[in-house]
Amino acid sequence: MMSRKYIVTTVLIICAATFAAVMILLPKPTASTETSASEKMTDVRTLEVRPVVLKDWVDLPASVQPSVLVEVPVEVSGRVDWRGPKEGDLIAKAGTPILRIDQRTFKAHLDEAQAAYDLASNNCKRIEQLHAEGIISKEQLDQCRTAVATAASRLDIARIQFDKATVKAPIAGTLNKWYVEAGEYVNEGSHVAYMVVVDPVKVLVKAPEKDVPHLRVGQKVQVAFQFLKGSLLEGTITYVSIVGDNATRTYDVEITAPNPMREILPAMIGTVRILRGEIPDAVTVPLFSVVPRGDSTVVFVEKDGKAHERTVDLGILEGDRVQIVKGLQPGEKLIVEGHRELDEGAPVRVQGSVEAAL
Repeated sequence: MMSRKYIVTTVLIICAATFAAVMILLPKPTASTETSASEKMTDVRTLEVRPVVLKDWVDLPASVQPSVLVEVPVEVSGRVDWRGPKEGDLIAKAGTPILRIDQRTFKAHLDEAQAAYDLASNNCKRIEQLHAEGIISKEQLDQCRTAVATAASRLDIARIQFDKATVKAPIAGTLNKWYVEAGEYVNEGSHVAYMVVVDPVKVLVKAPEKDVPHLRVGQKVQVAFQFLKGSLLEGTITYVSIVGDNATRTYDVEITAPNPMREILPAMIGTVRILRGEIPDAVTVPLFSVVPRGDSTVVFVEKDGKAHERTVDLGILEGDRVQIVKGLQPGEKLIVEGHRELDEGAPVRVQGSVEAAL
């Protein structure tokens, strides 16, 4: 009987011989096959670069103020007898009574002045009749006329003081806050309330000096607020300061914006979009097609089945697109998918264009 060792050795020899024969019969790899294995073909999609009109927008933070804010004073001293509208009420018409001081003293002075005027006027009528009959001298007639004029002036003053006891709204707007309560004593000249106008509102911006040359009174701008969820209001520049802030190098800009629903409230923070100009025939690309490489940025274009790297200078960013100032020409095929791992000269296979989607 053959030993187990002899059998195992024989099997190993047969296997080795078979493997050698198979390797001899297999075709050797050609140079082209080796090249294909070393160069990986990348599937890409392209976008033809076309010139567009690019709008140069600048976004600046803004805050809201009332377009009008008026402190309401009281012009006579006395105790508050009546307080009309509530805080937050809209006063539709200027001159509407909103507060009244105790009028009894002023009414008494008015009645007294009225009586004095009536007496002086009646006396003067009798004196004029007597003067016409030659009984009274011209001097006495002049004295009575002076007395009537004096009484009339005092009556006017008393009437004015009586009217001042009723405080009227100086503007049409919202009574935002009361400073006094009914029954409280107030002094002449003190403020009893303040009123605001919030339709339209005033939007305030601090504009950097580089943007000021692009601003002018009457220019239309866009105003956005987060709570409006993307809706834009149109505002108008009403003031551009000619003196800047030495510390910040910014200039005050005031914008008036309509607010018919009174949704925009003072102290809210928003964003103002100002159009600085338009660039005709600008080259723009999707922002995601730009690849950072060290201190520079590059894009890739496809030509004759190869990827070619272009070092580019970036310009204005508008939404999800960025301007290419230098390094890319209209008509080139920009690689927008499959470009992240490419190198100069890498073979690519174009799977289609994505122009319709971009």
